[in-house]
This record gives sequence, C-alpha cells and structure tokens, in this order.
Amino acid sequence: MVIVASAFFAAMTGSGAACVAAIGGMMIPALVKNGYDIDFASALQAAGGTLGPMIPPSILMVLYSVSTNNSVGDMLLAGLFPGILMAVSMMIVTVIISIKKGYGSSEKFSLKRVVVSFKESIWALLTPVTILGGIYSGIFTPTEAAAFSCLYAMIVGLFIYKELTFKALLKCLFNSIKGTGIILGIVAVTQLFSWIMTREGLPQQIAMLSSTISDNPYVFMSIISVILLVVGMFLDPVPAVLIFAPILTPSAIAMGINPIHFGVVMVATFCIGLVTPPVGMTLFVASNISKRPVLVVGKKAMPFIFAMLFAILLIIFVPQISLFLPSLGK
Repeated sequence: MVIVASAFFAAMTGSGAACVAAIGGMMIPALVKNGYDIDFASALQAAGGTLGPMIPPSILMVLYSVSTNNSVGDMLLAGLFPGILMAVSMMIVTVIISIKKGYGSSEKFSLKRVVVSFKESIWALLTPVTILGGIYSGIFTPTEAAAFSCLYAMIVGLFIYKELTFKALLKCLFNSIKGTGIILGIVAVTQLFSWIMTREGLPQQIAMLSSTISDNPYVFMSIISVILLVVGMFLDPVPAVLIFAPILTPSAIAMGINPIHFGVVMVATFCIGLVTPPVGMTLFVASNISKRPVLVVGKKAMPFIFAMLFAILLIIFVPQISLFLPSLGK
C-alpha cells in the first residue's frame, strides 16, 4: 500500500522528498500500528519516495530534457513504465519480507469496512483530485496546487472532520518548518559538493574514462550507472542531473544510445541516491518522521535498493521499456 500511495503521490509532485514528507507522517505510524517494524516501515517509505522523480510529472525528467535539448513530453512518457517496473519490484520485496517476518494486520479483509472507510474519508480523498485536476486542467501551476491543497486540507480538518484544532495546526506548521529546514540543510551541502566537482572537472574526466573503456553501448551504460550510483550517494539528484546530463549525453549519443533511454537510466540511477547515506534525501525525511537513526533505516532499505538495481538493469538491456510510449507518438 505504501508503494502504491507513493506512486500515486509521485504523479502529483514529481519530488521524492515531498512524497515522503506528505504521506510518511500517516503511513509510517499506520504500518507500526499494524505490526510492522518501525525501521522497516521507515525504509519502505523512504524507498517509495524514490518513485517521485520517475513517474511523470517528474522534476528530474524536465531538467534532463532542458539541459540536453530533448523533448520534455517524450522524457515524461518514457519514465512511466520504468517507474511502474521499479514500483512492482519494490512491492515484490515488500511482500517477501512481510511474509518472512510475519508483518501485517491480523484482521481479515472486509468489503463493508472498505465501503464505510471510503465514505468517512471521501473529503480527504478529494485532496489529490483537486491537485491533479487543477494541474492537468491548467487551472493551477504545481506550486499553486500545493498551496490550494494545504488550504483545502486545513478547511476539511478544521470544519468538516473537526479533528484539527488550532493548537494542532500550529504544531503541524512547526513540524513542516522543521522538516523543510532539514531538507534545505542537505541541499546546501550538496550544492557545495557540486561546486567542488565542477571546479575540479570531475564530470568531464568521468565522460572521457567511460568512453575509452568500451564501445559497447550496454557496457557503457552499465559503467555509467555504477559511477552515477556513487555520485548519487553524495550529491542531490537535481544538481547531479544538471552537471552530468549535458556532459555524458553526447558520449551516449556517439555510442548510438537513444538520449531519451539514457536519460531514464540516469534519472533512475540518481533515484537510488535518494535512499542511500550520507545525503539520501528521502532517507533523512523518513528517519526524521520516525525519529530513528539514518544508518539503521538505511540498512533496512538495502533489499529495496537491490530491487531498484535489478529494475535499472532491465531498463538498460531492454530499451523498449522506456522507449515504447514515446515511440507511439512518432
């Protein structure tokens, strides 16, 4: 359920950190209440947040397109099936671990309870409808949709459900400020690191090294993925894409690699960096929500990282996973 919710929310935000911050506060306590280990629940939510930059609309896909002069529409379409593949791979891991550890609620499924819960939560469920509807209809920009959804949620909580008091509202605002401050602190550190990398010419050296190792496009992409995986551990995906995309993409094109395919692989690889220490954004946000050590949660996230690596290998060696939808519009 966490992965599905993350994938759904990814279609509204395009950001991994926003995805975890928005639903982690609800999902992690709910998982713990239903018998899940708190560290596993935090790792699951952190891993689910990596779908934010993959499933359209994606901030990273747009940045890659702009920095490499490729079609934004093609990039967004290309990320859909790979994003679903990554989600399915993480779901499989979740099911296996849950069965092995005995996680989950002991209550039997009840359609009546589902219907009752749906009726009770209909006003809350309309929140993503207002966001998606506003964005895709052109009424809101993504930022305006976020502001409107906050106002809508506040009105529903205060006057319809009457569960949100003004005292609780102030606490929510304080927690939002604290969470945002943590994220901005990480961004500041990664910006400094990106400046050092650019100053030392590291991206150019990586491009030269990788192009001389092999002329096989699949080997080239595999090597690049390993390098970008390490880079993603220390650098936020946004500056990483802006730095490496314009430098590495020409080398990929020279190898005969479709730039859209290469962009999807690059973004997917950087997504793993969101859940790996020392600067994994979704990892820090999930750890902040659950109040658990980052390294402990990061250790629990390893099975999900391996699942994402497997998905990336499939994306590399089966280009049509990412190129099928863009090809329909040609």
